[in-house]
Parts: sequence; structure tokens; C-alpha cells
Amino acid sequence: MQSESRSAATAWLTHLLGSASEHAVVFMDASGHVVAWLGAAERVFGYRKAEALELEFGDLFTADDRRLQMDLHELAVARALGRSEDERWHVRKDGSLFWASGVLAAVHSAQGGIEAYCKILRDRTDLRQQLDSLQNRVRALQQENNRKSQILESLAHQLQTLVGPLEAAAEATESGQPPLLRSRQVAARARRLASMANVLEQAARRQAGSASSMPDAPLKTASAILQDALKASIKSAHLAAGRRYLHLTASPIALRVSVDASHLREMLRALLAHALKQTQPDGSIHVTASSEGPFAVVRVIDDGTGISGASLSRLLLLLTGSERPAKVEESEAELALAKDLATLHGGSLEAKSPGVGKGSVLCLRLPMAPR
Repeated sequence: MQSESRSAATAWLTHLLGSASEHAVVFMDASGHVVAWLGAAERVFGYRKAEALELEFGDLFTADDRRLQMDLHELAVARALGRSEDERWHVRKDGSLFWASGVLAAVHSAQGGIEAYCKILRDRTDLRQQLDSLQNRVRALQQENNRKSQILESLAHQLQTLVGPLEAAAEATESGQPPLLRSRQVAARARRLASMANVLEQAARRQAGSASSMPDAPLKTASAILQDALKASIKSAHLAAGRRYLHLTASPIALRVSVDASHLREMLRALLAHALKQTQPDGSIHVTASSEGPFAVVRVIDDGTGISGASLSRLLLLLTGSERPAKVEESEAELALAKDLATLHGGSLEAKSPGVGKGSVLCLRLPMAPR
């Protein structure tokens, strides 16, 4: 009876996956060879089922991602954690690209070994195009804002230059004998104009470089290998980790990012500190490093206490910059600073949690350095 129920459930699941209209479902054996092509896989990738069964997992990746061994890295993360999430460009049969969001899950046998892999993804090229469009608009607005600030600062400087001699001349006239009322009025107005010009110049400078918690020091960006920075940060965190299992699964190919080294250390420290705070003394923290499109991506995944609805809402407000809650914990403030630093470098920081007791994931994206 139990065997019949299991068979019926398997048949129902196969039908459900096979009839999925938006999600491509790809099953692979333990070596990464495609063995099943379900759901929207044919429509999304362009391969018919018979053609797909000749493919390897890596055939679905772009040439750049295969060079970085992202296909092997995704399999490695799934082996280590049971699943691997990613967002990246994939390649169709005709060579065209599409942006997909998906998850790769490891399927274990009764003996505990990996029997197969299941990849479920959805074409979100539309979302990627919207995001790119918004980012381009933000960059254009920032450039326009900087241009206006430069004009304001230049005008303020010119105003000070013109007012300075006027003030000196008026004060010289005012000091003569007998003092004239008009000269006193001119001197007072000139001093006021000089003061206003100074305020205007300072306001323009603040507008050009303002941010909620950005450091005042200029960026000193250089090409850095992300894996090296992660190893150093994890080594520093091991003392605080205690009995917690802290492990790094990184791309075997060096991921070079363009970043201020001190800011990178601060961002990674904040991510690990938050994960350590969330995780029980005997818990686990997994850190992964990969590339997704133009970004290097660090995910810090813990199996800890998770983030409650109220806390997650508060954290999301901080990370999106929508609003600053009245009450902010130290670890949340550190993540907000890390988000600001990521934004300053053209990246982002995201947080998510299924709920209390279900762990959490922090995802840091930083631009890859030019080759």
C-alpha cells in the first residue's frame, strides 16, 4: 500500500513538473548529464527532448561562465548544501542569451549518496531588462545631480570671489572719517552675501557626496581576488565561531572584483558577524562565492534562528533605503553600512529568511573587475 502511494505521488509530481508552463525543469544524473527535460525546458532553451538528452549541464551556461567553471561550482554547492540558488545568463540552442533565476537541488539516494540533480529555473529576462533600465536611469540622475552640484559649487565660488573685494572696499570706506551710513549698509550686505555664498558652496558639496552612512574618505579601488578576501575574513571569524561549522565553497577560478580593500573587509565582516549572531553554538554557516553576469556574488547561508517577520521587515527597510526604523540593532546597522558600501561600489546587498528557526541568507553582489 505504501509502495502504491509512493508510486502515485511520483506520478503526480512528474505530471506537475512536466506541465509547468513557466518553469524549465531539468534532471541530470550524478555526473551532470541531462536525463529528463520537462516543463517549459524545450520552449526556454530551444532544444527538443531528444536533443537535450545529449547535453551536459555545462552546455546550458555561457562561454564566460564555463570558463569560470560556474557550472561545476553550482554542482559543488548543491553537493555541499543540498541546493544552490543563482541568477545568471543562460544560452539557448540558437546561441541567444536569457536571464534566468533558478535553483539546483541534489537528489539523494536511500544510502545518502547523490543520485541525481534537479534544476528548476524561470526566464526572467524581462525583469533583468527592467532592472538594467532602472540602473541606467539612476546613473543618469546621479550624473545630472553631480553636474548641477558642480555648477552650484562653481557659482558659489565665483560669488565669493566677486563679493570679497566688494566687502573689503566697503569696510575701508566705512572706516573713514566721518563714517557714512551708506557704507555701513554696503559692508553689512556684502558680509551677508559672503556668508550666504559660503553656505551655498558647503551645501553643494554635501549634495554631491551625501549618503546616509557613507564614509567621507574617497574610494581607493583596485582589482582584488574575492576568494582571498573571503579566506582572510573567515580566518578572522573562526575565533568567534567557536563550535560553529564555518565553510567556504568558492569558484575554482579567481573572481576579481574592483573594490576598496578596506571596504571589502568591512562588508564581509558585517555579513559573517550577522550570521554568527543568528547561528546556535553548534550550527553551520556556509559561504559561497560565484559570478552571475557582471557581478561576483557572495552568499552567507546559516541554519540559525532565522529572522522574524518584524525583524526582517525592519532589515529590508534598512537595506532598501526606504525608511530608517526608530530602533536598529547593532548587527542591522552594520549590515546597513555594508549595503551603503556595496552601493558605493555599484553593487548591492540583500537579505532573506523563510522565518523563525529556518536560517537566513545574505547575498552580496560586487562588480567584477575589467579584464
